[in-house]
Amino acid sequence: MEKQNKKIGILTFWYGNSNYGQILQCFALQHFLRRQGYDAYLIRFIGYGESRFRKFVKACLPFLCAKPDKFDRMRHFEAFRKEHLQMSPLYTSLAQIQQNPPKAEAYIAGSDQIWMQSLDNPQQRAYFLDFGDERTKRIAYAASFGIESYPESHRELLGQQLQRFNAISCRERSGIDICKQVGAEATRVLDPTLLLTREDYLNLNPNLNPDENSSLFIYSLNISSAEDIRWNELRETIDGKVVVTPAAGYNESAELFGSDVEYLYATPWQWVTQIASAGLVVTTSFHGIAFSILMHTPFVYVPLKGTFAKANNRILDLLRDLHLEDRTLSEQTTYGEIIARPIDWKTVDDVLNEKRKESIEFLEKALGVPLHT
Repeated sequence: MEKQNKKIGILTFWYGNSNYGQILQCFALQHFLRRQGYDAYLIRFIGYGESRFRKFVKACLPFLCAKPDKFDRMRHFEAFRKEHLQMSPLYTSLAQIQQNPPKAEAYIAGSDQIWMQSLDNPQQRAYFLDFGDERTKRIAYAASFGIESYPESHRELLGQQLQRFNAISCRERSGIDICKQVGAEATRVLDPTLLLTREDYLNLNPNLNPDENSSLFIYSLNISSAEDIRWNELRETIDGKVVVTPAAGYNESAELFGSDVEYLYATPWQWVTQIASAGLVVTTSFHGIAFSILMHTPFVYVPLKGTFAKANNRILDLLRDLHLEDRTLSEQTTYGEIIARPIDWKTVDDVLNEKRKESIEFLEKALGVPLHT
């Protein structure tokens, strides 16, 4: 399809106010496509449905979450969305988006864990692009299931939903396997944040000027205790300033590391700057690791345990691709051992550039036109 003035509607997660990876992956794909000449925009969908109870809960959320909102306002996510994202009107149900679908020559579903929720909930069919004209191209870009295997009881329905797509790509190897199990062919691609380079991010924000220092930056996501990242060991291993950005994911955000650290409720650009400037990043987060890699910042990845361990494969896949598995904290390793290992950033960049090229080639083929980096 021709690029000029052609609309691409992107349906992904966008509405959180503390998850930096979510908002930046949403931004990155739209920015990349608009740079190619497309009129790409975010389809704002939140599947509340139409019941009175759901409407009541939606109305009450600002009051029920007063304390988190105090900190979330400091992050200025809504201002970031208004400044950097082109957005559709808000759709709050599958029925609503089916009755008045957004206009586009192509729809893209993804990235993030958009296919994680059960298809028992009909609202989730929106993330399989179950709306709009049948002639509109439907593409999945870096979609994630967030699980190792799909429930057998829902595989037939999943296969039916995937038949709607002209082209499918997933972020993790497990996603490729799930698609294959239900008869759908999928390609593995990079998360949208990695379609852009370090220089792209630095050029996008003139105030994003990394000042390298020896500070430790902890992006605290999906943990409920400081010892989930072996804080006592880490504190004894490093010297200097410690900056912590708490964020809500599977758990609410919380200040877990005592009063001798600095808590930063960063804007998205401040968060990127903090990673670019840090002497070391420690996190459980996929996007915390992704941006550390982009910014050439040494890092330690701490895998999640228990119920949330299913989210580890997306990060482990990326580290294996880039030959960075030795940056993972385990029972057999210490922080000191990992920190002492140098990172060969040239080799990392060479592999990443090749993966980026393959991901762009997927989009070229899916959209039917050549793209440029």
